[in-house]
Amino acid sequence: MTIQWTPARRRHGRLNALVCGLALLVCKTGTARSQASQTEIAAAQAMGTAFLKAVQAADWKAAAGFLDIVPLDHYRLSRIDAARRRHRVLPITVEQLMKVDSQMPRAVAEYQVQQMKEHSQDFNFLELEFGIADPDSLAAMPASVVAQHWLEVHDRRWDMRTAYKRSRCPMSLLDSLPPPQFRILGTIVNGDIAYLLYERDDDPPPVLDEVRSVAPNILFLRRGLDSWWVLPRQNVSVNMTYAISIECPSALKRK
Repeated sequence: MTIQWTPARRRHGRLNALVCGLALLVCKTGTARSQASQTEIAAAQAMGTAFLKAVQAADWKAAAGFLDIVPLDHYRLSRIDAARRRHRVLPITVEQLMKVDSQMPRAVAEYQVQQMKEHSQDFNFLELEFGIADPDSLAAMPASVVAQHWLEVHDRRWDMRTAYKRSRCPMSLLDSLPPPQFRILGTIVNGDIAYLLYERDDDPPPVLDEVRSVAPNILFLRRGLDSWWVLPRQNVSVNMTYAISIECPSALKRK
């Protein structure tokens, strides 16, 4: 079995924006450390570490218990509304497409309309973000359960399972893979926000070539009344997304 990381597409924005952002964070480190006590830094790092241990164990219920689910719930509702509005939009017809481009042959217009229809059926952004395709089902779920789904879907192992299904490798091979290992690089506290930098060994290689590289993961935490809470933010420190391809020996492929 061979696992390969392949750059899929660049995200919007350039790498220098990422570098500037991290540089600004580092520049503020001295001020943040002078304002935040070692006790505050240790408390934020302990909370972030406990969250990462729950993620490492794939204990999504426990991990969701560390999460500030209020902003995630607001985001869930906005995405449900977008999905419902999308369903109400009537698909473009062959006649409408030919009216836009009077030179387009009918056969080409029919092909284009069919392609758009198939693409809209294949792509479901709710399933991509929450693992739940139906907006009504997602709306009916308790916020804590939604948080568990969201954490699992955005974990690298979810991508691995998807790649395994495409490769037709036996899903039992996933059970033999060890859990990811996490390495804490440090924590910065700046007012009521903390940034925990970490690496995990199943992330893409940090150095792609002489020009491009991937920054460490950043866990965002917000100070609450009596504790720190992990913010449900997707990691924006990685400047590229990746497609995972798995080559499974023919002898191991499912029939």
